[in-house]
Amino acid sequence: MTGASTGPIGVLEPDNRASRQQRSITGEKRLPDAQSAAFRRRSWAERSRGSRVGQSAGERLPQRARWAGQGLSAPRSGGLCEQLGRDYFGVCSEPVIKDNVVVVYEVLEEMLDNGFPLATESNILKELIKPPTILRTVVNTITGSTNVGDQLPTGQLSVVPWRRTGVKYTNNEAYFDVIEEIDAIIDKSGSTITAEIQGVIDACVKLTGMPDLTLSFMNPRLLDDVSFHPCVRFKRWESERILSFIPPDGNFRLLSYHVSAQNLVAIPVYVKHNISFRDSSSLGRFEITVGPKQTMGKTIEGVTVTSQMPKGVLNMSLTPSQGTHTFDPVTKMLSWDVGKINPQKPPNLKGTMSLQAGASKPDENPTINLQFKIQQLAISGLKVNRLDMYGEKYKPFKGIKYMTKAGKFQVRT
Repeated sequence: MTGASTGPIGVLEPDNRASRQQRSITGEKRLPDAQSAAFRRRSWAERSRGSRVGQSAGERLPQRARWAGQGLSAPRSGGLCEQLGRDYFGVCSEPVIKDNVVVVYEVLEEMLDNGFPLATESNILKELIKPPTILRTVVNTITGSTNVGDQLPTGQLSVVPWRRTGVKYTNNEAYFDVIEEIDAIIDKSGSTITAEIQGVIDACVKLTGMPDLTLSFMNPRLLDDVSFHPCVRFKRWESERILSFIPPDGNFRLLSYHVSAQNLVAIPVYVKHNISFRDSSSLGRFEITVGPKQTMGKTIEGVTVTSQMPKGVLNMSLTPSQGTHTFDPVTKMLSWDVGKINPQKPPNLKGTMSLQAGASKPDENPTINLQFKIQQLAISGLKVNRLDMYGEKYKPFKGIKYMTKAGKFQVRT
C-alpha cells in the first residue's frame, strides 16, 4: 500500500448523533454550555442518588424499554455494549460485568441521555470514564475517588465527536486489518452447497493532529451489505467507492461487509473422508484427510477437526499422521488438533470404530466441522489499493494485513 499526499481537509457531512446531542428531555434544541459540561463531569454516584438507588427492578424497566424503543434497537445496542465491554475489560462476560458493575453503570450513564444514545465512541467514553486497572482500583479504594474524568473530552462537542483535539504522537502510524470469516457447507462429494463471507476492517490509527484519510480498493464492487463507522463519508463511497474519513484516535472498526452466496466464493480447504458403519458388525472404518485447495500459496494453520459421532460408537482406535486427537466415549465427540498443513504431505487420520453390538446402522453419517486460519489472504479477493492522507504534512507509517478464518465450516459425509 503506497501513497501519501497533503491537501485541504474535506467538509465532514453532518451526523445524526450531533443533532440528537442538541435535544433536551422535552425535545427542544439546546446548546451545550458550561452547566451541561459540569453535569457530564459529575460522578455516577452523585447522579444516581435519588434516581437509581432505591428503585425497584419494575421502576427501572420503563427506562430500559425507552432505550430499546426510542434509542438503539436491541441488536444494535447489544452489539455496541459488547464491543465497549471488550474495549474496557478485554473480554465481555458475566463474571467480568459482575466484578466491574460500578464501571458498567458509569459507562451506561454517559452513553445515554434520557434514553437516547449520546456518547457511543469508545475513545470518548474512556476519557469520561477511565478503564479500570489494578492500580486505579487500589487508589480509588484508598482515596475514595472514582473513575470519572475531571474534564469533558474536547471532541465531544465538535462536529467530529469520535476524535479528540490536540492529539500528538512521536511515531505516526496507521494499521488496517482485513479479517474475513467464511461460512460454508460442503456435501459428501466435495461440492459447495452454500458459502458466504463475513468481513471486517479493523484499524489502529495513531496520527498527530486532524488527518483526513482516503482508503481505496482494487475491487470494491465485491462488497455487499456494508456497515460503516460514523466517521466515513457515505456519499463519497456511493459515488466513487472510496472510503473518506477523519479517523478516531486508536483502535476502531472501520467497516463490516458481507459477500453473499450469490458470488463465487473460493473454498480454501478440502476434506476427503471414508466413514462406514457395517450392519451385523462391531467394527466400522474411519478415515479423513485435510489439505489446501485455493490458498494462493498461503499456509493454512490452526486447523482443528471435530465431529459428533453417533450414539452407537463405543470407542475409536485412530492414528493421526500429525497432530493429536481425542475421543470422549460419553459425549461421542471426536477432536483432532492438526496444526499447520504441509501441502506436500496432507495430514490424515484413520482407524477403526468399536460399535455397539446389535445396533442398527445410523441413518446419517456424522458431520465434520473445521476451524482454520490463513494469514495474508482475503479469500474474497478484496485488496487495498492505497491509503492517502490530507491535512497534515508528515508522512506516517502505513501497514495492511489480511487474514481468513473459518466460521461455521461443515463437511457432510
